[in-house]
Amino acid sequence: MSVTPQNGQVFTLKSANGTVADVSSSDTANGNKIQAWEPNGTKAQTWVFWAKADNTWLLETGLTNGTHAPGQAMVMDYDYTAYNTHLFNESGDPNQRWSLEDTGDGWVRFRNARTDEGPAYLTADRVGNNLGVWKLDESGSGQRWQLVPVGAVGSGAQQAAPPAQPQQPSGSDIQGSLLTLLNNYRASKGLGSIRLDGRLTPASTASSQEQARRHQQGHFVPVGDVAKTAGYNGRAWGEVAGGAPGFWATADSIFQAWVDEPAHDAILRGNYSDMGAARTYAADQTPYWSMVLALPM
Repeated sequence: MSVTPQNGQVFTLKSANGTVADVSSSDTANGNKIQAWEPNGTKAQTWVFWAKADNTWLLETGLTNGTHAPGQAMVMDYDYTAYNTHLFNESGDPNQRWSLEDTGDGWVRFRNARTDEGPAYLTADRVGNNLGVWKLDESGSGQRWQLVPVGAVGSGAQQAAPPAQPQQPSGSDIQGSLLTLLNNYRASKGLGSIRLDGRLTPASTASSQEQARRHQQGHFVPVGDVAKTAGYNGRAWGEVAGGAPGFWATADSIFQAWVDEPAHDAILRGNYSDMGAARTYAADQTPYWSMVLALPM
């Protein structure tokens, strides 16, 4: 893959037939079609890549980036009743997540995460037609895409892409590192271990993204509500968060900062069984962190 997306990076999606993924009439209403169109450099043809814990991507239209609260972005949604795409409010459903499959020579396919009818791929048709979601066509130019970098989140439409940095991780990266640190710390205090639950990842991701958008550390997202939408029903919640220019670039450093702050340390020692975590970079590459802890019903 010639371009590896980074969490929060912005791209134009250009198909091998020369068209790009375009929000029709720049209308961000639920159900508005996403179409094949000639490149014109507008925000309607830009897509923000938000990494999910299962190595899939949520594709937010550049038209709502920075204007909608976490969980309210308008994203590329597979309308499986019509086998095409439209904009829809972020829901956490698999029909809004896309895997990248490297086809060589800088091209990728977008495979939808919905699996009940078998693999289905984003497909460009003629100018003005909805982008379809169809079975694999290995010879079809409409299923081969280039990711053309536009810029970092909040950086403006035509700036260069940010330097390479870790993607929003699966459990083996940021989440795994923080989970190990957390369980080692709890063990040293005679406390029970915590397990990773992917249903908490959307909550921590939304929190870290909102901190990065505001360029301010804090607790701005109702993490329990976000986790409930993702299928986790909890009876106790805790969140540790943070980020600041020049500080806490690594999991070790942010975890130690949480330990050193009494209110956060109390959460780390709390009566929880599950966690999810995320890191999002602001436009100036400042990392913002969130770890959500919960106890199920």
